[in-house]
Amino acid sequence: MADIDGVSIVAEGNLERQNPGAQTIRTSEQLEAVLQEMGQTDLTRRNAALGGVDFERQVVVAAFLGRRRTGGYSLELTEVERGSEFITIHMRELSPSPDAMVTQALTWPAVLILVDDAPPGVRAFIRN
Repeated sequence: MADIDGVSIVAEGNLERQNPGAQTIRTSEQLEAVLQEMGQTDLTRRNAALGGVDFERQVVVAAFLGRRRTGGYSLELTEVERGSEFITIHMRELSPSPDAMVTQALTWPAVLILVDDAPPGVRAFIRN
């Protein structure tokens, strides 16, 4: 998975939120709640993906696309802008090709993004 300037996607799954957006996670309790909501209950897999987040210097951002009618959708990290007060994370939505064989079920694509040396503010933008 892409790593841009200390920002990387560490987990992918479904996060049942109706509208696209992002949530900044700053505590292990918040992270645990989001992991449960994403159905990430396998402790070995979760620990391998997140490997002990140091919330003193790192944050996790949950970015989600909202409901999609089929599988095959995902998010790609495209750009990171760092400033002293904010970090801005840019992502784009990847859609399945028209002839792709995809799951015929509702999905809520989401990713967890680990941000190293995070400034106080975090912004995330998703582009279609």
